[in-house]
Amino acid sequence: MSLTSLKGQPNGSVLDPGNTSYSYIVLNSLGAYCFFFRLYVIFVIIFNYLITLMKTGTIKFFNDSKGFGFITDTASDKEYFVHITALNGQEVKEGDEVTFEVQETPRGLNAVNVNLV
Repeated sequence: MSLTSLKGQPNGSVLDPGNTSYSYIVLNSLGAYCFFFRLYVIFVIIFNYLITLMKTGTIKFFNDSKGFGFITDTASDKEYFVHITALNGQEVKEGDEVTFEVQETPRGLNAVNVNLV
C-alpha cells in the first residue's frame, strides 16, 4: 500500500490492521520491543532482590556453650546476631567465612540460614 492510496481511506489511518506500510511495521516492532524491555526490567529487579537476600560475612564471635554469636557482613561491616539454630547443624568458629540471610525479629536483625563458604 503506497502513501498515495492512504488519501482515499477514512481519516487517512496508517494504523489500519490491513496496512503493511513501513510505519505500521515500525509501530508493531516497538510494541514487541517494549514487551521484552519490560521482561528485562522485571528480571533485573528479581535478580537484584535475590542477590540482596544472601549476604557473605565472617564469624566475629561464637560461644558454643551459650549457643549464640555475631557475624560481620563483609559488604557493609554491620554485625548480625546469630543463634545456634540458624547454623543448620554446622560447627563454626571465629574467622570462618559464611553466607547468610537476614531476618527481622522483634529484637532486631538476625542472621538465619547460615552456611560455611
